[in-house]
Amino acid sequence: MPLPRPRAAVDRRVTLAPSLLRRMNRRAWETARLGLPLGLLLVTAWWLDRLLAVTATGLTLIGHVTLATAAAGGALAAVCLALKWLLLGRVRPGEHPLWSCWCSRWDFMYVAWSLYVPWFVAPLEGTGLPGSLT
Repeated sequence: MPLPRPRAAVDRRVTLAPSLLRRMNRRAWETARLGLPLGLLLVTAWWLDRLLAVTATGLTLIGHVTLATAAAGGALAAVCLALKWLLLGRVRPGEHPLWSCWCSRWDFMYVAWSLYVPWFVAPLEGTGLPGSLT
């Protein structure tokens, strides 16, 4: 049985018939998403450069790999955290129409998070550590 849900009157220009400015805004954020893999590529190149510069073997090599991986993952997680606060600020409950700028920024942030962070925090899942949210 569907429950009635009170709806505030929403302007059609932010739901079904967006203006040119709203469409251009959405297109700009969608285009910006194309640049997200570049950050991952740059961090991976740095990580490989660090590992190829190491001449150690055995446990020392394992230590270098661990530190380089933690630095790379931490840098990507820090970028996502900074993006979240720059683009969204403190998130409060509310409704945002699909063609709003806030919704476009949220979508960009979600894609950045799903690209940069899960591989780094997945091993922490289920440990109860504060950063183990994927």
